Amino acid sequence: MHISVVIPVYNEEVLLKNCLLALSNQERAADEIIVVDNNCTDTSVQVALQFKNVRVVRETKQGMAYARDCGFRSAQGDVVCQTDADSLPPKNWLKLMEEAFEKHPFAVAVSGPVVFTEPPYGYLGRYPSYALALIASFFLGHSVVFGPNKGIRVSAFKKISPCSDNLLLHEDFDLAQHLSRVGKIVFNRNILMETSARRIFKTPRRFFWDYTLMFWRNVFHRPNPRSVLA
Repeated sequence: MHISVVIPVYNEEVLLKNCLLALSNQERAADEIIVVDNNCTDTSVQVALQFKNVRVVRETKQGMAYARDCGFRSAQGDVVCQTDADSLPPKNWLKLMEEAFEKHPFAVAVSGPVVFTEPPYGYLGRYPSYALALIASFFLGHSVVFGPNKGIRVSAFKKISPCSDNLLLHEDFDLAQHLSRVGKIVFNRNILMETSARRIFKTPRRFFWDYTLMFWRNVFHRPNPRSVLA
């Protein structure tokens, strides 16, 4: 199995280095790492190019979903795993991802909980995101994927149309809705990803209120038949 890792980046020169260091210390090494430059104005690109096996591509349309889609389209792997620049992949992250895809050969995607690194949210461990995954899967009718901790088969990603154009929806849940029309999504509670809680501290209203509204829009939104390509 050939595994690519995609990291969408917008001005993350400090945190990106730590993420790439963690990826360089994986028990199962990535076959390629793609950093998506989403119009960075700092030294993020220069930081990325200091690491071997890292390729930089550029997406000029601003936004996480656009950068993510660009990275996935550029990947050469059979499976593409995504994380964020402010995340720290544990040493066994890619190993567990590979094992999950091998155990579930018909799965189109694999995801797992995120663990915030800063207190007080860090004290809660995996349980808040695991509970959210259970609640979301109940209302949506299928498992979900979390942005900094997911892997998708390229063959499945190529079967769905771009799902970046509706900014009223949460991009991760929107992506899961499209993928669920192609095949099974596996959520493994043992595949963890450490990520920063800085967005909660910086914009708590957006995190708790806006994301909640986005989720309910996802619940009542259904991808149209053309969302899966012939």
